[in-house]
Parts: sequence; C-alpha cells; structure tokens
Amino acid sequence: MFKLPFIRQNAAEQKPRFYTYSIQYLEQTINDLFNKKTDRSEADIERNQKIYASGGLITTAINRYPEYMFMNLIDGDIELVGDNQNHVDVVYDAIEKYDFLTSSILQCQGSLVSGDGIAEIVKNKGGKFHSTVTRNPKNFDASVSKYAIIEKYKQTTHTGMMWKDVAIVEPEQIWHVRLLPQVESPWGMSLISYAIDEIKRDTVTAESIAHAIERHGTRKYDIIVGADGQEVNDNDLKAVAAAFKNIGAKKEFVHRQDVAINELDASSFGVQEYSETSLTRLFGALGVPSDLVIREGSSLATSDRTPKMKAFENTIKSMQTRFNIQTDHQLFRRIIDIETGEAPSSVRINFGDISKDDWLAKVDAISKLMPQIDPFQVFHRNEIREILGHGKYEDSDEFVEDGME
Repeated sequence: MFKLPFIRQNAAEQKPRFYTYSIQYLEQTINDLFNKKTDRSEADIERNQKIYASGGLITTAINRYPEYMFMNLIDGDIELVGDNQNHVDVVYDAIEKYDFLTSSILQCQGSLVSGDGIAEIVKNKGGKFHSTVTRNPKNFDASVSKYAIIEKYKQTTHTGMMWKDVAIVEPEQIWHVRLLPQVESPWGMSLISYAIDEIKRDTVTAESIAHAIERHGTRKYDIIVGADGQEVNDNDLKAVAAAFKNIGAKKEFVHRQDVAINELDASSFGVQEYSETSLTRLFGALGVPSDLVIREGSSLATSDRTPKMKAFENTIKSMQTRFNIQTDHQLFRRIIDIETGEAPSSVRINFGDISKDDWLAKVDAISKLMPQIDPFQVFHRNEIREILGHGKYEDSDEFVEDGME
C-alpha cells in the first residue's frame, strides 16, 4: 500500500461502502487528470449555506419551494404509484420505517441552496435497506466521465492542517437530487448562486437605507451667530456649539436675537420605493411571488399575483417531475433491488394537484356537464374521483344508498 503525502488513510472506517485504501485514491486521482472537470466551488457552496443559515427573506423564499412541492404530503400520507404493485408495496414498506418526508425536504433544500442534495443509502447488518442519511454536499466531489456522468463520489470525511481523509463512494450508494440541472454537468445549480448578484444588490440597498434612516433620524441645524459684518470670537462659537451638542435633551434654548437657528434635512425620503424596487428584483431572481414572503398589506404583496403564482406553480410542477425521476432511479429502484433482487420497475410519488384554481375549474366543468345527460355515460364515479385527485372506490361504480345493498 502506498502512503501518499497529505492523505491519511482512515483506518477506523471499516464500512464496506468505502474504498479506504490510499492506492485506490491514487488511481482515482490519476484517472481524474484525463476525465472531464466541472466548475464546482467549495467556497461558493459554503457562502450559499451561510446566506441560507442567516435567515431572513432569502431563507423564507427558498423554503417556499419544498413547502409547495410537498404541500399535499405534509400530513405524512404518501401515495406511491407504479406498474408493479408488489414493487410499490416494497418501496412503501421501506420508506415507512423512517422519516422519508423530512429526508426529501432536506434533499430539496440542499439542491436549492448548494446545487445538490446528497444522501447516503444505508443498509442494516442483514444487508437490507435501512434509511437514507443526508450529507453535506460541500464535502463531496466526484470523478466525472467525458459524458458528464459521475463514476465515483469522493467524500472528505476529515480535514487536517496537512492532510485530509477522503473516501471513495460508489454512485449506487448515493441518492443525488438536482432540481436545477446544468448543461454538460453532473452537478446542479444553486438558486442562491443564480440570484447572487441580486442578493448582493439587496444587501447593499438594505445597508444604505439603514444608514440613511439613521442619518435622517438625527436632526441637523444651521446655526448663524452674529449679525452681518459682526466679528464673533472663538469662545462664543464654542459656547454655542457646546449648547447645541445635547440640544435633544433640552426643553428650550435661550439666546440673543443675533443667533439664527435653521433646521436642515427635515423632508422625508423614499425608503419604501428603494426597498420595494430592490425586493422586486430579488424575488424575481429567486422565482418566488413576493406575496408568499412579504406580509399582506404591503404593495408588493398584492401586485400581479395571479401570473406570478401560475409561473411559480409551473416551476413547482417541473421540480416535482425532476424529483420523481431522480428519486425513482437513484432510491426506489435500488430499494427494490436490495429487498427483492428482482429487476426493478418504476415507482413514483403522487404529489397531487397544488393549484386550487385548476381543481375548481375541473369541478365547475364536471358540474355543468353532469345535469345535461346521464352522467355515467360520460364518466364513471371512479374516473371523476381520479380527475379530482382522489383514490378509487374499491366497490363497483353503482351508487349504494345508506342501509341498502
């Protein structure tokens, strides 16, 4: 075994999911020299995570994405669909054993903040599926083929002053979510990186407004001492200046008529205009309607709501589709393979309809159609329930009155 400088083998790590030998890390490093490189900055990821962790409007805006993605599953009642019901049941039994919903939300947050949501697929001692554990994407790099396909993940488990522990992880052991994919890259785009210029502008604007308010809140005076052409000695000027130094705490100021006092900068300035312009640009870059973040009552909270909400809902639906595809291929199918050894089939999450407007439009169309003709010549009861996003009745489509069969 080779001993590499600055690379310390983690002898305590005995889990079979890791290739912990330094020789394999050397081979992987040599292979990386001939493979495709991607622009992924650990410093940028760390910056984005700090921005998100600082809280405020940006954090609230980003949180709206997973909140809307999983809004119909928030009670924990997750519905899975697929062609093979046995495989659906296997996946459902597996994810019911741990907090899959929280793991999914963390995956989406990781993707939006850091570009990638990365979780490790954990097995129990018997080799069966146990759970998924969310990892910090900042600690991951990868060996990438010329076709932008990840061949190996490289996880930094510990960093010292002159060395670091790096573990090689197989792609089959990782659940990788990218809600904002990039062209010719296996890594996702961070929403914070996407909007970083507007975030910086908003920060400068907010600080400038704070300084302006602080300055504007302190009264300023133009004090004229003496009549035209009159010489005023320095002691008198110092005495007048000293008297005005704490004038805010005085009830009155007594002076001779040769002292003129004029207040400066007494007019208001457009704080709201500057602030709302900055926030409009910020929320536009983040893709979140302002009324989902700003309290109702402000002018931002009521402007152009419907088009922005429709655009946001369309974005949510596309993210749900990406999440479903990535979770199906990288988690659910692996669960089926681990649990059954069979060739896995597709299993997806039924997210339901996030748009009340669409639901009401369907109800209205059906209600208008039903009285005109025999309704069950057009729709069966189960078909109507399916259109509205409800489960099917197990019995036949015939109506059954209470107490009668």
